Amino acid sequence: MRRLFSLPTIVNALGDTTSTPGNATFRIEHYGASGGARARFATGPVGHTLTLQAMPITNGRTG
Repeated sequence: MRRLFSLPTIVNALGDTTSTPGNATFRIEHYGASGGARARFATGPVGHTLTLQAMPITNGRTG
């Protein structure tokens, strides 16, 4: 991923600024996984379905 940025600097009491553009390259990695379980059961004449799901996502920056 490439980002263009600049850091302005105030140069006098009037508030004039200078700015030097900069360029940065980042390597960003995204990891994800999904898992779940489903169960069906009955309590007397009533049927039920239970669903559980989890999805962790990890973001990391390297380089």
